[in-house]
Amino acid sequence: AIPAFLNWMQAMHRSWAPALIALGAAQPGLVYKDGLASVEAIPTNHYANEALDFPSFAYAVRGEGKQALFTGDLRWDFADFPQEALAECFDVCICECTHFDLGKACGILKGCKAKRMLFTHVGNEWHGSGEQEFAKAVATLPFPCAIAHDGEVVEI
Repeated sequence: AIPAFLNWMQAMHRSWAPALIALGAAQPGLVYKDGLASVEAIPTNHYANEALDFPSFAYAVRGEGKQALFTGDLRWDFADFPQEALAECFDVCICECTHFDLGKACGILKGCKAKRMLFTHVGNEWHGSGEQEFAKAVATLPFPCAIAHDGEVVEI
């Protein structure tokens, strides 16, 4: 997709500083680090939902004494929830909530060491009046949980 993207950028008369932005396929491990922050790609297995074996990743972002984990899309059975979140204390875990059964996922999430959990990419059943049912489903988790809403600003 990189050549197509570069051609599109050229056609749109857009450019960037290649020294600042590198294009390539994501790989597990450290993908960015400077004096202020680091980003680590953590393999997940979301495409198993479609019986495919393509890479997918969660991302741990660390900087200024804070840590955030973004799960990205996960498997239908939640078996690929990042083990790092069970071993390390993250200030926030931002977890998708559409590709798995939330009730079953809560059994795994009880072991998560995050200080709080924000759910994104939320399934339709949890919107509107479904937010009350969502709150009941996550009430037993050992940290505050919320559904992230478009335009919302969250301070870590």
